[in-house]
Amino acid sequence: MLIRTYEKTHDANLTAEIFGINRSTVYARVKEYRETGSTELHTSQRGRKRKITTEDDERIKKLINDNNDITIAEINETLKLNVSDEAIRQHVVNLGFRYKKKSVHAAERDRARCSSKEK
Repeated sequence: MLIRTYEKTHDANLTAEIFGINRSTVYARVKEYRETGSTELHTSQRGRKRKITTEDDERIKKLINDNNDITIAEINETLKLNVSDEAIRQHVVNLGFRYKKKSVHAAERDRARCSSKEK
């Protein structure tokens, strides 16, 4: 449709206005059409590419299922993924797992005199 409009009018500004796109996009699509004959959009090439692959997702699932008390940092360390802990945390949540922070408590809490009250 875009190519036909441009071919009829030979006006990139008008075509860009009609389709709500940039004039340079009109020129790029027309050039690609003339070179390849294709009017297909390259939607798979848009956006930032994932650093954590689907294979990594499967490895993360297996690791969590084998040891459900594992931390995000331990997952990153074990699988040697070149991503931040936050990226792994987001993937863990997207995989359907819930995460919890390990609570750190004072060592005194484990002493016998603190564990029960004397009467």
